[in-house]
Amino acid sequence: SIFMLNEAVDLMERDKTVMYIDSELSDRLFMCRLVSHLTGIEFARVRTGRYNEEEKEKIREAILWVKSKRLVHLYMPIFETNAIYRAVKKVSHKFGRLDVLIVDYLKATGDTDAFATYAELGKLTDLIKNNIAGAMDIAALAAAQLTDGGKLADSAKIARNASTVVLLQDKTADEL
Repeated sequence: SIFMLNEAVDLMERDKTVMYIDSELSDRLFMCRLVSHLTGIEFARVRTGRYNEEEKEKIREAILWVKSKRLVHLYMPIFETNAIYRAVKKVSHKFGRLDVLIVDYLKATGDTDAFATYAELGKLTDLIKNNIAGAMDIAALAAAQLTDGGKLADSAKIARNASTVVLLQDKTADEL
């Protein structure tokens, strides 16, 4: 999620229109995380309002900066392909163009059947890749969790259907 947030900030700095679909954080918590990232003030202090006057000014400036950019955050705890497609079309229409869609993160609706989960995540990946990125000429970046073994969690179809898969790993003690 922090990688995706870094990307969103970089894109906003370059005056790109960004839509961030988030399956984890409400609009308020996302804004707190974004402001914390921009100001260097601890997230918990931003969220609870326990900051000093100097930090209050930094927070105010960060919020004004974010408001001056073309960022749409959409909290969607359960992904539904038609809802995602409609939301992307709406944002594209509102701004005249959507440059980048960020999806944080690909997950199934909770069906316990493994085949249904694989199929659902494959369809979601295809939607983002083909119907949004390809058909609408919108760059798309989506995150997915990994298993303890380092494989894409929930669905091999994400890896199969994605254009590019990047794996971020912690360095070992020897590498450090």
